[in-house]
Amino acid sequence: MPLTLSEVEHRMKMVFEKNRLATFTSWHFNDKSKCNAKKVSTTYIIHILLIMITLAEAGFYYVGTANEQDEVQCFICCTVFQKWNKNDDPWQEHIALSEECEFAKLATPEQMLTLNQFDQLFRNSIKKHCTQYIEGLLEHKKKLCAQQCEILRNIVNDKKE
Repeated sequence: MPLTLSEVEHRMKMVFEKNRLATFTSWHFNDKSKCNAKKVSTTYIIHILLIMITLAEAGFYYVGTANEQDEVQCFICCTVFQKWNKNDDPWQEHIALSEECEFAKLATPEQMLTLNQFDQLFRNSIKKHCTQYIEGLLEHKKKLCAQQCEILRNIVNDKKE
């Protein structure tokens, strides 16, 4: 499915860990959930917050839905992960399920990256997402051109008859 320009912009923001962490505001903590901040112990809340921080640190941002409440996506490889178990290590799961992800291969939190590493990740992320967007636009234009050519063929054929 082609990316929209707003999706490209959103993904660019996810390069920064603080923006990824901010996406977890609705993760498991809503008034309809059995486990929300008003109903659980402080220890559990701290545990969940640590999980969110670790997920964001490992390159993930929250994309969950009502059906998949723990769904996250990597800002670089765009792989979607879900059905987390309490003992899962986000870094290990990331590299196991997305061996080619540049960020997972580094296994280094944003704060520990060198400027060159961060710059390279940022540039590659921009290139990947913009390329996906442009390819989507080109595919859409190809379909429109094919439709217009078909209309013109029909007009020409009608005039011949």
